[in-house]
Amino acid sequence: LGSFDDSSDTAALSAKTYIKNMIPKLEAAFGEIFRSYTTPIDPDYRPELDESGLCGAKEGSLYRMAIGSLQWVVNLGGINIQYTTTILSKYGMCPREGHLVAAKRALGYLKCHSKGKIVFDTRPLEIPKVEYFNGSNWRQIYGDIKEELPPDMPDSKMKEVTVTIFFDASHADDQVTRRSMTGIIVF
Repeated sequence: LGSFDDSSDTAALSAKTYIKNMIPKLEAAFGEIFRSYTTPIDPDYRPELDESGLCGAKEGSLYRMAIGSLQWVVNLGGINIQYTTTILSKYGMCPREGHLVAAKRALGYLKCHSKGKIVFDTRPLEIPKVEYFNGSNWRQIYGDIKEELPPDMPDSKMKEVTVTIFFDASHADDQVTRRSMTGIIVF
C-alpha cells in the first residue's frame, strides 16, 4: 500500500494511551507484574475444554475487570486481541483458574505490544476483480444503488473512505457447543 506519511490521506485509531494507563492499575489489582508474551493466547489453549478449578469471588471479579479492560482495548482499535477477548468473555459468569491465566497472558501481551493501531487510508485500494457467490452478481439483484445520506449530516473531518471487508469462519470451532468463530479483515 505504500507509506503512510501523507497525513491528508490517513488517520489512525489506537489504544496505546489506554493500555499505558490500564496495565499498572491491573497489575496493582492483581498484585503481580504481568509477564511479557509474544501472542495474546496460547495457540493450543481451548478454554471450552478447561477443567481447572473455579475462581473464587475475588478472582472472578478480577477476571471480569480484566475482560472489561480487554474489551475497551478492542473498541479502541486493538483488534490484535479481539479473538482472545471474544473467546474469554464467554466465561465471565463462572471463570475457571485457566481462564484467568489466559486473561493475564493477554494483558502481558498488551504490556509489550501497545503500539498497534488501525490506519484509515483514503487512497483507493487496488483489489483484483474476483467473482464471488458462484458467479452471481449482486447488481443484477439490487441494481446500481447508492447510499442515501441524511440531509443534516455533519461535515466530514477527512476524505471519503472506501471500505472493503473480507470474512471467514472456523465452522464448529468450539469443541463443546460446536459454535463457529468468525474473523474479518477490513480495508
